[in-house]
Amino acid sequence: MTQIHIQILIVSITTFIIYGFIDSLMFGVLLDEGLAKVFNKIGLRPDNSDVMVGALSSSVAIVISTYIKNYNKKIFGDLLEHPALDIIGVILGTYLYVTIVREYRKVKHYYF
Repeated sequence: MTQIHIQILIVSITTFIIYGFIDSLMFGVLLDEGLAKVFNKIGLRPDNSDVMVGALSSSVAIVISTYIKNYNKKIFGDLLEHPALDIIGVILGTYLYVTIVREYRKVKHYYF
């Protein structure tokens, strides 16, 4: 693999890491802010409310991720697109979010 191929691979995976992070962040923020409660008040069951919150957070993450991917395509040219890279990126992005939240809660609990 040449240097440019490795760079394109890293940028491709990074795009989906950002997607996974934003999706988890939006899901956590929207769920914590009580959007599920709003859906419950309009008549959705709690399990359906969680699905709606997940769909909304994924939609926002797709829009942001698509913007980043298109921006990266202008700089690096064609990016690698493969379902395995998508899966790896989403899992790593979600893991990054979970790790940051866990460490934040430790620090918050320790100092406050």
